[in-house]
Formats: sequence, C-alpha cells, structure tokens
Amino acid sequence: MMTTPTTSRLGPVLRHWPVLVGVGVAALVILDMTAGVELAKLLAASAVVYLGASALGKQSATWPVFFVTLAVILAADIIDEDFEATWAVLGLGVLLGGYGLVRRLREGTRPDPAGLPSQSLAMLVFGAAATLALFVNATVGSFLVALGLLGHAAWDVYHYRTNKVVSRSLAEFCLILDTTVAVAIILLTLLRPSDSLPDRGFATTLATKQLLRSSPPGDFRERRQEAVSSAIFGRAVPAPTSQDMSTSSATVWPERIAPSM
Repeated sequence: MMTTPTTSRLGPVLRHWPVLVGVGVAALVILDMTAGVELAKLLAASAVVYLGASALGKQSATWPVFFVTLAVILAADIIDEDFEATWAVLGLGVLLGGYGLVRRLREGTRPDPAGLPSQSLAMLVFGAAATLALFVNATVGSFLVALGLLGHAAWDVYHYRTNKVVSRSLAEFCLILDTTVAVAIILLTLLRPSDSLPDRGFATTLATKQLLRSSPPGDFRERRQEAVSSAIFGRAVPAPTSQDMSTSSATVWPERIAPSM
C-alpha cells in the first residue's frame, strides 16, 4: 500500500492526537473561567480518573472513567447551580476507591505499588488541595489549584513514561490540559486586581452562578472573556458601569456577595 506525502506528514500529528484534544479542551476551560479556584473540580477529577482506572484494574477503562467523571460534573452543575461540583467528583472517587479495595480483597491479589495504594494516596493529596482551595482566600485558592494541576502534570509524565495504570493517550491528554490550565490560572491570578475576587474561594463559584442567572444574556460572558484577555495580553478590563448595575434589579456582583460568606 502506497503512502502519500500528505499521509506521511500527518502521521506524527495523528499519533499525538491527545495533544490536540488537550489544547482544545484547555481553551474551552480557560474561556469559561472567571477565577482559578473554580477549577478545583478539574483538579479533583484528574485524580479520580487515575484512581478509577486503578480500581477497575484495566487501562482500557481510563477513557470511560474520564467520561463518567465529566458527566458527574455536568450533572452536578445542571441539577443545582449552587452546588459545588467538586463534592460530587470527590464522592465518585470514594466510591471507586471502595470498589477497588473490595475487588482486591475478593480476588486476593497482591497490591501493585504503582496501582491502588499509590493512586489512593494521590487522590488524598490532590483531593485535599482541591478542598482547601474552596475555603481559603480566592487568590490563594487559585494558586493552590494551579500548583495542584502542575503536580498532577508531573504525575501524568510518570505514567506516560511507565505506561502503567492509565492509557498513554489519557496521560498525554491530561498532561497538556493540566499544564495549560495551570499556567492560565497563574497568569489570570497575578494580573487581575486582588480586590476583584471574593474574600473566600468558595464564594467565587456561587457569586459567578448568581451573576450568570441575573445578568442579560451574553453580558457576563463578554466580561469574562475580557478578563481572560486582560490576564493574557495585558489589556485593561472596564469596570461595571452604573448602567450595568441597574440592568436588572436582581443583579448581584460577586464582590457584593463575598462579605456574607
């Protein structure tokens, strides 16, 4: 079978399709981000996927566990907009870890040093970082999430090189996603005014959701994209005008909500 020049050039690209997918997903996450602390659920989900693949004992289960975790996040956001999806993700991690433990005890297999024990420990570390980020100052919480994602990126590199627990495609995808989002969080947090964030990290998500419900369609999304552009390209973000504040009697800006937390 003859190989055309175009096919040969696309070969390396197709072999590393997880990189392209990771960049695309990272771009969507960044554009939808108001503050880094909102992505505590992403940090928790990264650890849960690894734990789930270890608990099921199959590398082939990696992507199905990823999509289940994604579905849990989406369902949590849809069912109750005020509910923090991180709790649902951590709950899924507890269920998967419990299943893995029961499975190991039933089968009587010797624990793999690179399997359930280490993934459970990683789940505790990354899960604790995600949880703590929700209850500290929003700036500190954002940095915690970013550092946690960078730490998990190193975890991705290890599993990509050893080809253990998770599929290499998932490790490659997760490496790009974790690193790109972590860098964006750091830039956004460093370059935006500290007084524009709520006093408590947990208030950020709640305030953002309430603002989305009360603001005119498209208004908040434009401001969010302006904030991201400002963080990355250094452009100034206009402050809310009196017209913005009076558009809806129900409009509540995040900084007004924060003191009540």
